[in-house]
Amino acid sequence: MMLVEEAVAILKQTVKDATASHALYDQSSDASIDAFVYLVDQYLSSASADASTSKLPTILLDHAKERLAESSYSDVSAATRCLHQVASMCIALDVLALHAQSDGEQQTRLREAIRVLDTSILVSGAPYRGDALRQLVDRLQRHLIDDRTTRHAVAIQKPAPSPLPHLYPRITTIPRIPAPSIAAFLQIMHGQQPVVLTDCISHWPALSTRPWLDLQYLAATMGPDRMVPVEIGASYADDAWTQRLVTVAEFFDRLTGPAEAEPWYLAQHSLFTQFPALAGDIVVPDYCHACPSEHDAAVRMNAWFGPKDTYSPLHTDPFENLLAQVVGYKRAVLVAPCDSAGVYPYDGDTMLHNTAQLDVENPDLDRFPLARTVTCYEAMLEPGDVLYIPVGWWHALRSLSTSFSSGIPSTSGAAIYPKPLAPVVRVNQQGNRKHRMSMWLSDTQKIGVGLTAFGLFFMCLGVLLFFDGGLLAIGNILFLGGLTLVIGMAKTATFFMRRNKIRGTACFMGGILLVFFKWPFVGMMVELFGFVNLFGDFFPVVVGFLRRMPFIGTVLAIPTVSNIVDRIAGPSKLPV
Repeated sequence: MMLVEEAVAILKQTVKDATASHALYDQSSDASIDAFVYLVDQYLSSASADASTSKLPTILLDHAKERLAESSYSDVSAATRCLHQVASMCIALDVLALHAQSDGEQQTRLREAIRVLDTSILVSGAPYRGDALRQLVDRLQRHLIDDRTTRHAVAIQKPAPSPLPHLYPRITTIPRIPAPSIAAFLQIMHGQQPVVLTDCISHWPALSTRPWLDLQYLAATMGPDRMVPVEIGASYADDAWTQRLVTVAEFFDRLTGPAEAEPWYLAQHSLFTQFPALAGDIVVPDYCHACPSEHDAAVRMNAWFGPKDTYSPLHTDPFENLLAQVVGYKRAVLVAPCDSAGVYPYDGDTMLHNTAQLDVENPDLDRFPLARTVTCYEAMLEPGDVLYIPVGWWHALRSLSTSFSSGIPSTSGAAIYPKPLAPVVRVNQQGNRKHRMSMWLSDTQKIGVGLTAFGLFFMCLGVLLFFDGGLLAIGNILFLGGLTLVIGMAKTATFFMRRNKIRGTACFMGGILLVFFKWPFVGMMVELFGFVNLFGDFFPVVVGFLRRMPFIGTVLAIPTVSNIVDRIAGPSKLPV
């Protein structure tokens, strides 16, 4: 089999390069790593697997596991994780290099190699040439002959309402807003109130042409022998909770198996990084690109996939969150940060510091008496809904059927906003609560704001000086450079490449080119059309901001000026 021979060559070369590049070293000299590298070289140089060398890969992997277990995973260096990757590649080499007596035996060896490599990708993150390793695993999976069948679809019925216990003073239904504009969504975020966004992801292939309701499609796209991490237990806050790595086929068998079987939950997993083909079935909403970020990396998404009654207990995240419901139904219960005392968070020095002790669905009021003061916000999410969870809000989620959800952003910290934004809560004597959000810009973003402002100034000056080409060109360069510094390179590219704004992008960029080629008047007219098309949604927010500024706000308050500005900017009221 040519692919097997190619895989052996790729793995062997990658192992050699990793040991030669000092990717395994945290520091310049380490005796244990020296010994590890020596054993790897011994294994690679052996002409055939004899009794002494065949055990080396297992010994190497045991050592790598010990090094990983020496400290908290968040503190483990890339070099230490690379040990696990190199040892696993040696085991996969050992499996693939042995001569198979039949096609069936060869298939078994391929599955074992996939299991070993995929497990290392999940455990170590594959820090050395990880993309190449993931592509190799995917090719090995595609090469396998699979005659296993998977049920074509999950039978899902809309569940009956299941209200919260009437033990809380107030239970509020979270409002549903059909596809708000970017400007309206920015105002929603500024208000720091949860909402359910509807009709904004119905175009996703995962909901239409390539439905994730079809498990056979998912199994074929992911690969039945690929490994995924599952949670086992009622919730991660329980003592009996644990995790396990299983194959995709095993997970789907459990998902469609008897209801009394212990449920497995694929929770908070970077599914789209592991299986890039699935990423083509979703589209990151424009709302994620509406706010500045100091991260140039693309928005990352996590997945939650499991049977009915899988549960995430009440917890809080240090970033904004959008939860897209793709398959099935899910109940969300939210509690505002001002009610934190009533949900009894775990101590701050524990791993559950962001999790509440209160079971919001079945509160023990004798143990947690302040729960009586809590106001709950509740929603049932249907396929196509997107729940906006403000930063700092407590949220619990229960699947009311087999459910597949996608969260934006991931817990890697790549949030909609660049930094955790904790709302400032103030309570007046009447008990009315107001939430404010402090938005801080990094030094780079401040420079970007300044460049953008100077760019607009030079462009206005160029127009006033009868379309001076030099000033207009400088203004355009400063504007684009400033915008890139404010929202990041990746988000700038994504913003201009959106399908629904491609006409605006073409006119905006084309106008800039015309200015550079000394057609300033025509170029500015074309560029202006593109600018309005691209940035028109932001005008109400910008005008609202300017009206709160000294002097400028006074000018904009003049009735004649106000009427003209309102006509240009459009309505700025929130559609709630």
